[in-house]
Order: sequence, then structure tokens, then C-alpha cells
Amino acid sequence: MYRSKTINPHVSLILPVYNESKRIQTGLKAAISYLEKQPYSWEIIVVDDGSTDVNTSGVALDSPEVKLIRTTRNFGKGHAIRVGVEASRGEYIIFSDIDFSVPPEFISPFLTVLKSTDIVIGSRRLRQSHVTQHQHFLRESLGHGFTQIANFILGLHHSDLTCGFKGFKRSVAQDLFRCQKLNRWAFDPEILFLAQKLHYRIHEFPVTWANDPHTKVNLINDLPQSLLSLLYIRLMHS
Repeated sequence: MYRSKTINPHVSLILPVYNESKRIQTGLKAAISYLEKQPYSWEIIVVDDGSTDVNTSGVALDSPEVKLIRTTRNFGKGHAIRVGVEASRGEYIIFSDIDFSVPPEFISPFLTVLKSTDIVIGSRRLRQSHVTQHQHFLRESLGHGFTQIANFILGLHHSDLTCGFKGFKRSVAQDLFRCQKLNRWAFDPEILFLAQKLHYRIHEFPVTWANDPHTKVNLINDLPQSLLSLLYIRLMHS
């Protein structure tokens, strides 16, 4: 059943994309196939973050279940999600990467947890988590190291800051992304720093996760700027 025309859907699924012509069709098919089987109403918002290819927006436009938003240029994932949050109408908001390294089947468990908390973040590092395909050892080590450094600098206590599957109550997401400033990779710790500062309840949820070798994140190149961004977050929001 097509549910995305509901005036106030139960959940808004936000999918930021950039030059994803090779993955967007598979990702949308997986999301729609799962959501169509659920008893609650939903909408999918694809935010095309200034793609220069043709098929990224083309595939989204061909999907009647999808609301497509295109930005004028590539700003970054943080900006794309902020745009999606502003356009969303759902009681709850979940965002995911289009590769669904965390499967869409986690949407419903996240919604259940969100009934009793403000934010749910997927974690690959809890005892109950299950990583079916690991990243290269160096990438995985750098990602874990970044989380530890971010926790130290920002006074956070999370096992996994950068898993790309997170859920929010609508009012909480609007509050946080209205204050959020960083457009690129370090927006995740910024959002969680703001959430802690505003005393929102955060729940870590163990997920099943599989690495996609075609990921757009270049951790080695992005890491220095992201580390500087942590200091910026601390100074800007303190």
C-alpha cells in the first residue's frame, strides 16, 4: 500500500544521497518493500546533495513513494539530513545511508524504543551487535579511534558515534537540527553533543551491520578535518 501521501505519517525515513546511481535503486526497493508491509504510515524523503550524475535523482523521481529534494550543490551529509528533517512530517524521524548497511528491518524496532526515549542510535559495538562484513582493519581502527577521541573531547559516552542509522522523536530532531551547523562528516557527534547538552534521552541499540566497499566516506582524508571539527563543536556550542 502506498502510504507516503498521509498528512501526518507515523515515520519519515530520510535518505541523503550523492552520486548514488549504482546503489539508489536497490536501496529504495529495499526500503519500500519493507515499509509496505508495516501497519503504520510512512514517507520516504530522498535528499540529493548536489549529485552530478543523472540517475540518482532520476531513479528517485521514478518512484512515486518518494519525495525528492535536490540541493543546488554538494554541501555534505549533515546539511542533507538537516534539509530532510525540515521537510519531514512524521511523528518519528529515522535517517539511513542508501546502502542500508543497517537493514530496513531495524526501522520498526527503533520506533518501538522511541516510544520511551528521545533518540535511538545504532551501534556496531555493543555485545548484541552483529557485524556480518567488517571494514578493512585500518578503516575500522580509525573509526573506533575517532569515536574514542570524540567522546573524550565532547564529554560523550557512546560506543559508536558514526553508524549511519539513527532515530528521533520529531520535535527532538527539529530542535537539534535547527541548532546543528556542521555540514559534513562530524555532524553525528555534533548532534549527540547537542542532545546531551539539552538533556535528551539517548538509547544505543545493537544492530546488524555489513560494510559496503563502495562507501563514499574517505576516512583517511576526512579524519583530520573531522578532528578539528570536534574542537569547533566544543567551542561553538559551549
